[in-house]
Amino acid sequence: MTERLTCPACGSRAGLELYKIDSFSIRKCVECGSLYVRDVPEPKALHQIYLKSDYYSLETESRNRIEEENRRRVSIIKRLTQPRKVLDVGCASGLFLDAIAITGCETFGIELSPRNAQLASRKGHRVFVGSLADYAINDTRSTYDLITCLDVIEHVECPHRFLQLLSQRLVPDGVLVVSTPNYSGIVARILKERDVFMTPPEHLNFFSIPGLVSLAKRAGLSPVHKTTFGTLTRNELERAIAKHFRFVTTPLKPVLRLAIKAGFCAMNILRTGLELEMYFSRAALVTE
Repeated sequence: MTERLTCPACGSRAGLELYKIDSFSIRKCVECGSLYVRDVPEPKALHQIYLKSDYYSLETESRNRIEEENRRRVSIIKRLTQPRKVLDVGCASGLFLDAIAITGCETFGIELSPRNAQLASRKGHRVFVGSLADYAINDTRSTYDLITCLDVIEHVECPHRFLQLLSQRLVPDGVLVVSTPNYSGIVARILKERDVFMTPPEHLNFFSIPGLVSLAKRAGLSPVHKTTFGTLTRNELERAIAKHFRFVTTPLKPVLRLAIKAGFCAMNILRTGLELEMYFSRAALVTE
């Protein structure tokens, strides 16, 4: 185990023990409001999570939602930059690379899961199997116009070093996209330790918006765009109702479903949704 007593987002030592989940202590940073796992298992133990043959296997509804999210991302990216060379860190089966490849750019990926890396490679993407640190050792020179890191940074033991490595691989006016569960969001604040993303040791970091901004600035990156996203598939909605709204009678459930869907739309408009997505540049455009 590696003990972390400083916030992985802002570096502050001012933290307090908040939750205990499956023997893992969750600390909260007093300075930026981010949460993090105090005692982190050894890298070999963490890597075993991603070697399972069914890791990141998606239901059809979830896959459709991710594909829609990727179309939205590509639309934002095209307003910020016109990438020719793209790297997706934690590319899984290559769904984002599929979406950005339509614009005509070269596509590269890094993926820990051999099974998912193979799926992405079969579609024509060039994928390195291993961690970002392994990649940095094997390839010391490649740079990219666009780097994406989608729902990955919450898994990383040392996010500061992770973002430094990504920053070093950006061309001077390149763009980095980071998405992660939003611990400044309404749902996370309500559910607390019951939040669906609170899954140590798979997830080690739970960033607030100020925390992620601070982390990026420490790595020499400036924010150029910010949004939140996330909704529930039909199956996820029914599971959420069964878990959190057992007291609601059957005749009222259609009204509850509409209310929950409207709530997620409102949260994203107000940038307090389930997941946070930030776009960074080494040469800032317009900071929001």
